[in-house]
Amino acid sequence: MPLETYGAVLGFAETLETEDQVFYAALAANPACRDAAQDYRERERRNRKNVQQIQRVRRENVTEMILERITGLNRQDYALPAGEPESLASEKARQAAQARERRASAFYRDAAARLAALNQSDRLALVIRRLRIHRLAVNFYGEAKKRGDQEYFHLYVFLLDGALCDRN
Repeated sequence: MPLETYGAVLGFAETLETEDQVFYAALAANPACRDAAQDYRERERRNRKNVQQIQRVRRENVTEMILERITGLNRQDYALPAGEPESLASEKARQAAQARERRASAFYRDAAARLAALNQSDRLALVIRRLRIHRLAVNFYGEAKKRGDQEYFHLYVFLLDGALCDRN
């Protein structure tokens, strides 16, 4: 199903973040993932914040929504196989989480490019860009923890700072 309007793009972003939030909550509760449970709880918390940010943008910018058609975005391009996170082994859970992060990053990258091409909704493009940077930061944070690498951690802080601050 194509995502052809600003409302559809925001609705899909909200769905994506909500699905990931539920997925990470299930992984955090999975006994096989006990070693990474804190990381999954943190990701769940961040997804919840992302949902709130998307909902706020929808409420605040209802009158600014442009009805111009967006092309090149389709839900099926970002589909993941359904799974049972409660029953995944630790390594499979980590791989599934990485796949979700890659999917979200790809969606936000593609959506930002399509919205920038229209150049008519700066606020929405900013939110999409922030969410993409946030997803990248989460990936770097996971790598930093796994490696115990300070350089990765500093990159995480830099990316997260970029996601939280207006740079216009």
